[in-house]
Amino acid sequence: MPDANSCTLTTPGDDTGLVTGCGLGRLPLAILLDTGTLLAVGSADDAPPDAASVTCLVADRRVSGTWQAFAWPDRREADKRAFVAVVRAEQAVQLHAVPFDLCDRSGETRVAFPGIERLELDAAPLVAWLDRHGGGLSDAFDFISAALAADGISARCERFLVALLTAISEHDGFIEIIAAPECGGILLQGWSMRLPALSLPVVVRGDHLSREEAAVAHFRRSDLLPMASGFVAYVRPTGDGSPDAIGQVFFRDGGRYHRLDVVEKPVSLEPEHVAGHLLDMMARLEGPPASIRAFKRVCRSRFPGHETVSTLSAPVRVACDVAVHVAGAGIFVSGWLLDPKRLVDRVIIKSTGGFYSPIETTLIRTARPDVSEGFRGDPLFSPCLRAADTQHGFMAFVPYAAAPAKGEVFYLELVLDDESCAFLPIRFHDGDPDALVQDILTAVDPDDPEIERLIGEHLTPLVAGLSAAAVKPPQPAAVCPFGLVSATAAVPEVSVVVPLGETWADFDINLSHFAADANFAGAELVVVAARSAAQHIAARLRSSARFYRLRGRLVLAATDCDRYDALALGAAAASSPHLLLLSPAVLPMQRGWLGQLLGEFAALPDDAALCPTLLYEDHSIRFAGSDAPARGARGVCASGLVGYAASAIGATATRPVWAGTLDCCCLRRKLFAAVGDGNGPYVNPQLKSLDFALRLKAAGGRFYWAPAITLYALDDEAHGETAHWQRVRRLVDERSFQDRWGRMLSLPADFRGTP
Repeated sequence: MPDANSCTLTTPGDDTGLVTGCGLGRLPLAILLDTGTLLAVGSADDAPPDAASVTCLVADRRVSGTWQAFAWPDRREADKRAFVAVVRAEQAVQLHAVPFDLCDRSGETRVAFPGIERLELDAAPLVAWLDRHGGGLSDAFDFISAALAADGISARCERFLVALLTAISEHDGFIEIIAAPECGGILLQGWSMRLPALSLPVVVRGDHLSREEAAVAHFRRSDLLPMASGFVAYVRPTGDGSPDAIGQVFFRDGGRYHRLDVVEKPVSLEPEHVAGHLLDMMARLEGPPASIRAFKRVCRSRFPGHETVSTLSAPVRVACDVAVHVAGAGIFVSGWLLDPKRLVDRVIIKSTGGFYSPIETTLIRTARPDVSEGFRGDPLFSPCLRAADTQHGFMAFVPYAAAPAKGEVFYLELVLDDESCAFLPIRFHDGDPDALVQDILTAVDPDDPEIERLIGEHLTPLVAGLSAAAVKPPQPAAVCPFGLVSATAAVPEVSVVVPLGETWADFDINLSHFAADANFAGAELVVVAARSAAQHIAARLRSSARFYRLRGRLVLAATDCDRYDALALGAAAASSPHLLLLSPAVLPMQRGWLGQLLGEFAALPDDAALCPTLLYEDHSIRFAGSDAPARGARGVCASGLVGYAASAIGATATRPVWAGTLDCCCLRRKLFAAVGDGNGPYVNPQLKSLDFALRLKAAGGRFYWAPAITLYALDDEAHGETAHWQRVRRLVDERSFQDRWGRMLSLPADFRGTP
């Protein structure tokens, strides 16, 4: 064990791990800050590590902790290094007079220190020791305060830091006025000899000791000596401290801290009077542009509750076409900003309830030539309007999970480069979400160079939020039995759910195939149709059911729904525990397919879904199961063989695959209900099917493919021109799908399909 006047160091490059002497190393003094924290000083031949673990034995019990140190050349002994260290350990006071080791991450001892010679409680002995050994007092304080703050600082440690900083700082002036502007922050006014006129870090002693950034400007005062000047400082505290609690402000000038004390009875201004007071002083203030701008911001007018953009004498105008609050997600705004001279420095969404979100760097500009044309004859704008400059439109989405408070008003604030500002109240849209999405997407150019960022950052969260708010579980308007239904009839072996939609089309062909297959005798047919087509479809279905001797139910949807909503309605009305989801575009190639499919399905686990092979009329593949996600013309595909000839299918035995298709899918009704109805935030039917497959997988289920069972699947997608908003919606759907499932599918970050 080392003696009381020495410590030992392990040479970093020494592979033997032996401890070698370090001469007259000592720990002459430590300050007990609280029960778990010591502040130790000492010197040694070599500087101790900046960070290490502390271990020691106290009454046969091992105590551990942490060590952080700051070292410098010792003024009193040129061949040594002096240091100050923050030591944190359980019952740190027990380290007094007890040797302790510093260990590296592997647990190997790097330094063995003797016990601390003297324990103190206040800052004076520490300051005296640091001064004697050439420690930069300001640098030492910065290290100590940062080290203490890193792991959370106790009240006793904070009081010590205040005492230490007061002891090492030199009085430099007084704070005479303390005020809290309406915009927030703290305004300080007084005089100083060394406080520079610029933006600089300061340490504020208020309710707590905190490091802040201050903007400072000077002004001349006839009552001061030439070496002093009046100052105004604006500080925006990071905490919630009260201006009334400020006792001192410290700043560094070169290598030393200086302090500004508060006069005995400082002047306090009411918040509404601060801007006027500062405005009266603006002509007298001298300082760098950044500081002057900070004070101009404090002087800016506040939202008066009405629009003020039209009063601007500068060529700047703004309009908000759409503003939407998406519950639990955020705020979307779109409109136009005409600023041909580029005078607008900031665009901010704010509220009377304290919401604040700058959008000038995140909004997406869009072409609005109509705005240019509308102001072409205005003498304020016509001299500066350029024919090629039409990027006046904007769209922006900002996160905001909270619900607006009652009476809270939201508005746009435009801040010009001279720090003047104007306001435009915005009113949130409260109409039909689906119609709103269509209107917004209609205004988007899918070929815009920034379409990826517009979709990823702004449109996807908007559409996902509105879609979630608009989604309501589909409800049936009526469930009407048809065919030969008996009260004593056995539970059907399977319920075949067909989402017919609004038109009968050639459904007679499907019915004839069903009737010609003996396996349909034990099946129930559940047809889902739109309520608007009820009379026509119900009459045709009753007539056909009698002719083909089929039985089942007609489910009429109370509201508009797509085929996946329709499948959910049909599944809920089915009476069999087994479902066959079947698109009206899928037709049998031969008899007996249903029996084969049900036979294969019966051999699978309860959480399985089974799909057959689907071929187009030319015998090219529409669905044939794949082991992993595949890429197609529109992005991710359920099958990697789409478009290939049927001869490309080499498998014959039923096997698991990564995804199936809801165009023809056999599964248990309780599994379908547990996974959901597939109504994600998509209008793209392919993505809805894939979304269902991935949710089934996430719930522990599995899709299987029966290659030997083959059906025709006609191309039932609508032909003709796709609406503009639908093209954009496809892009949004694909981004939303990527955000939700991209990690599972290992999609590249820039994945996007073709609209």
